[in-house]
Amino acid sequence: MTRWATLSRWTPPAALASVTIGLGFHAGGFFPPAIGVAAIFLAILMGARLALASRPLEGLSRPLTIVIAAMLLLAGWMLLSSRWSGAEFRSLVEADRVLVYALALIFFGSWARSDDRLGAMLKGIFLACVVLCVAGLISRLLPDLWALGVEQRQRRLQYPVTYANTMGLIAALGFLWSFALAADERASRLTRILAAAAVPVTAATLLLTYSRGAIGAVMVGFVAFLLLARERAALTAAVATLAPAAAAVYITYRADSLTTADYTSTTAVAQGHRVALVLVIAAAVAGLVRTATFGLDKRLAAVRLPRRRRRALIAAAASTGMVMVAVLAITIDLPGEFSQQYERFKRPEVLGEQTDLHTRLADPANNGRIDAWRVAMQDFRAAPIHGRGAGTFVLSWNQHRPLHITFNETHSLYLQMLGELGVVGLLLLVLALLTILVVCARRARGPGRHLYAALFAAGLTWALAAAVDWQWQMSVASLWLFALGGSALAARRSEDSTEPAPMSWPPRLLVMLGLMLITISPALVALSERSVSHAVDAFKRADCRRVVPAARNARSLVSARPEPNELLAYCSVLERDNPRQGLLDATRAIERDPDNWRYHYTMALVRAVSGLDPRPSARMALRLNPREPLVRHAVDRFRGRAPAAWRRQAATMPITIDYGY
Repeated sequence: MTRWATLSRWTPPAALASVTIGLGFHAGGFFPPAIGVAAIFLAILMGARLALASRPLEGLSRPLTIVIAAMLLLAGWMLLSSRWSGAEFRSLVEADRVLVYALALIFFGSWARSDDRLGAMLKGIFLACVVLCVAGLISRLLPDLWALGVEQRQRRLQYPVTYANTMGLIAALGFLWSFALAADERASRLTRILAAAAVPVTAATLLLTYSRGAIGAVMVGFVAFLLLARERAALTAAVATLAPAAAAVYITYRADSLTTADYTSTTAVAQGHRVALVLVIAAAVAGLVRTATFGLDKRLAAVRLPRRRRRALIAAAASTGMVMVAVLAITIDLPGEFSQQYERFKRPEVLGEQTDLHTRLADPANNGRIDAWRVAMQDFRAAPIHGRGAGTFVLSWNQHRPLHITFNETHSLYLQMLGELGVVGLLLLVLALLTILVVCARRARGPGRHLYAALFAAGLTWALAAAVDWQWQMSVASLWLFALGGSALAARRSEDSTEPAPMSWPPRLLVMLGLMLITISPALVALSERSVSHAVDAFKRADCRRVVPAARNARSLVSARPEPNELLAYCSVLERDNPRQGLLDATRAIERDPDNWRYHYTMALVRAVSGLDPRPSARMALRLNPREPLVRHAVDRFRGRAPAAWRRQAATMPITIDYGY
């Protein structure tokens, strides 16, 4: 194998593993800095490929072109939505995330399709998931070895991605891919042994997240993998892994102290050490049993049944399964139980208030999701073609929420697309996702059946989890789909086919220019976010001398940002005694995010300090967020008419700086 061939095989899996691990340890890739770094990283890799490879776009195929075009159009539609939402920066943040996914499609799909390369990428993402799971387990089971800050300690395992449901999806995908690799007859023995050993580890991690959506989605994905792959080695993989995984999950479930925020207590640490030992033993047992079953793999592979008999056995097994399900349903009154659970699902209960996480898994409460979905549908009905605008769900939720829960996302990718971007946005998204899933399902019927079955099952698991949560916004949970999807959709170049002509430099330079244009926005937003963070830190220390230059720098990088103007408004009035400038900066903040209650509240305080009537601004803030106690308090405090009273009241009103996306 030539040096270039070796590089072309291992660069994509190494890049996918490294970017996934990097995103995982940076809040799951939710915030703009991580998105900007990922965009720059992928653009540099693609730029190097354009400069070095003779045919850098050899993998470009019709399905891949369709998906890339759909994603780029979706990003463009998001940017365009600022025309009717008025919130340009919100659109920019959402579009940047889509551009990163498009970059993943372009880079990983630019290589000619190869089952070896795709298999190596699958191992790379599997390794990344295991690394994140092990890091999370160490932080929970061995806090004396890997201690987290007090603010990072949560009852449900969420480290390192900072969101328990996304951590659950990472563990679920790791479990699925671990089993798939353990059951792969074409994989090396070492790969199958290590994959088998990882099954109990990922299963225990999934339990500690207590993510009902991830657990339910991976069950469906696991069944889909078994049906599509039809691997006989799946029997031996199941024998080797499922019993140790069940034992690991059971012991982890019984460790009650690990499901409290005080998992660093003496009792919890002792339980954590015991569970860690059990996981090590379970992993070792799974690996050893998988080693012992290699001979059985060969015997099963040697068995050949006539097609007619094979179909008869499948039909008999399916019929038996259906009869067993029907008998079980009648025995336990499944229709009545389903009706009862559905009624409980519709109740607006908040599971975060429970004292026992163990009851969470069996509790069907929607945790406020139904209300979020209703708000999204209100936006859709108001503007079915284009929606309210990218990133505006939180504004609608604040204005119409029936609960005191804070939601920044809809907790459903598809309903959020409908509410924010209308039918056009949803169709573009569905076109991209369905193309990836359908092509993988079709190719699961060919010679690479096992590989594409694993990819389809993982994609289906992701699609189901995204329907009930905000996995789309967590890049660590979504970028892999477009990386592996791009590689799976790429064109295959057979050895006996005619070599395409090398790519000339004019089109190379044109593609490089396009990459630069795609990357500019995420990079600028990331740099701007860094300056905003510095300004916020300085503001919390009441150091406006440092706030002003940092905020101005953030504003110069991305003029559409409202946050720097809010910080400057507060400093202009409170520290520099410049009410005119403060009013101007507050006005600029409102212009850049007109339906955000925060900036109208800021305007009320600035006007009050300046001796101007703050009541119209306070009432506008209340209209935009009727359930916000801070705004209600402001409206009550500003009922008087005397400017001196307004100044006194404003001096006692709290200032909150908490920027989220």
